[in-house]
Amino acid sequence: MEPYKWHRRHGGRGVVRQLAGLRRTVARWRAGGQRIALVPTMGALHAGHLALVRLARRRQTRLIDNVAVP
Repeated sequence: MEPYKWHRRHGGRGVVRQLAGLRRTVARWRAGGQRIALVPTMGALHAGHLALVRLARRRQTRLIDNVAVP
């Protein structure tokens, strides 16, 4: 499945394409006392990644998944 479609299917809220935008978003989450998880997929999505996404969701954590697209 294409990463963007996978992202939307599993509750993704948006795509950040600029590092500055990611930094602003993370700063806002931290200021609100939210926990943040990173799932580094590198574009090769598999069941292990989905398990990490589900774990973050159970812990009410904000999730960042990095998808490297050349």
